[in-house]
Amino acid sequence: MAGRVDDHARSRRDVRRWLCGAGRTDCFAIGAAMSRAGFLFVVANVIAAVMPRTGHAAIFDAVSFMDGLTEPGATVEAGLEFSLRGGNTTIRRAGGAVGAAHRRADWAGMIWASGDYERAASETVSQGVLEHLRVRRFLPHDFAWEGFIQHEYDLLQRIRTRMLIGSGPRYARAVSRFSVAVGALPMYEFLRIDDDPTLADSGQQFQEARLSVYVRGDVALDDRVQFDLNSYWQPRFDDWTDARLSANAGLSVALNRWLTLAVRGSVAWDQTPAVAVETLDYRVSTGLEVSWSR
Repeated sequence: MAGRVDDHARSRRDVRRWLCGAGRTDCFAIGAAMSRAGFLFVVANVIAAVMPRTGHAAIFDAVSFMDGLTEPGATVEAGLEFSLRGGNTTIRRAGGAVGAAHRRADWAGMIWASGDYERAASETVSQGVLEHLRVRRFLPHDFAWEGFIQHEYDLLQRIRTRMLIGSGPRYARAVSRFSVAVGALPMYEFLRIDDDPTLADSGQQFQEARLSVYVRGDVALDDRVQFDLNSYWQPRFDDWTDARLSANAGLSVALNRWLTLAVRGSVAWDQTPAVAVETLDYRVSTGLEVSWSR
């Protein structure tokens, strides 16, 4: 929310989106964000509660990351996660992500890449990568035009290959402590299901035209408390009942100048997932953030 919060409050929002928005780093994350406003180093992210993950055709929230850069400049974020559990069973997990965004007076662009791997005993239970590229051209009267391409592989969702390409208009408005953005982007999707001879859709391919609609807003309740809500709706053009839905909400409280408590919840729904994949995915997390800026 440019011009209405100080550099530190704006930095806390960027850190919160990295810790809680991507959904790939659940237990421990180390991130860095660099911009013209300053440099932040995330020291700790303590997850108090994480709901069980199930597979679904996930919607990557690229808009929140890109909108974190509200003024001309650049932002780079990176994170790594490693965890190991032994005894009754051996569970190994690794994950990482890196993203960069650049904004000028009349255009902005971002790139993001992430991956995760989890193995329990002798079975791989989660493995995936995601790459996303987005460009936005600013137009008069708070309008913009944006386009994106995305590639995804996810073992948990039974996605062997998923390619997306889309382009469309966007409108954003900021009033006092509140800002809102709405976008509607027609997109083409190519989806290939993984090979599993025991399942009816083994190796099947789908080519679909969908509409990706998003609405996001954030409000500074006071100088210490901020709330944001991001939602996506992606129906098929030939069958509007076959849709994907996603909603992410977060509340952050600045305990002092360096310490922020963030609570986030997310819900995602896919009307027609692959066979043996759940339609619903939900989680709740509590993160403790330590930041430094200059």
